[in-house]
Amino acid sequence: VRPMNTVHYGQPPPRPARGLWDYASSGRGARDYDAAVQGTPLLDLDLRFAERHFPTPGRLVDLGCGTGSKLRALAPSLPPRQHWHLVDGDAALLAAAWVRLVRWADSARETESEIALDKDGCRIRVSFECADLTMRDLHFSDIAPDLVTAAALFDLVSLQWLERLVAASARRRAALDA
Repeated sequence: VRPMNTVHYGQPPPRPARGLWDYASSGRGARDYDAAVQGTPLLDLDLRFAERHFPTPGRLVDLGCGTGSKLRALAPSLPPRQHWHLVDGDAALLAAAWVRLVRWADSARETESEIALDKDGCRIRVSFECADLTMRDLHFSDIAPDLVTAAALFDLVSLQWLERLVAASARRRAALDA
């Protein structure tokens, strides 16, 4: 996630609190997320929501994906054929996600832009996108997701951006897991 110092729809988005911004931009949040979320009610809630709104085969967009921890946590419990599109503004976090996912999987086939993973009987196609989410089209018409999810991203975006995401997800009839 990049600092939000751009004008968006004619209104500058509010900046997050300094401590929150320092933590989020340091990369510690993405590194610590795996350990922090394991066994929490939040993970259980995410899983129940995803199980209910994720068809087979399904397409999922993970905004502000960090190192891919949400994929690793949820994918084994979802239907066996999945396509995850991981989006983050930090190329280093996306590279770390690629490496962690390949190590996590039972087997992996890598191409230049995607990986195909096998994990616990699931076939998971993973594509990656480094993007400034304040500028990206939030309809994701190129992906046609069934489910759009994010972890800690919503603490860092403006209300206007969040309203755009909700409207875009509703138009696509994609479930939105916040």
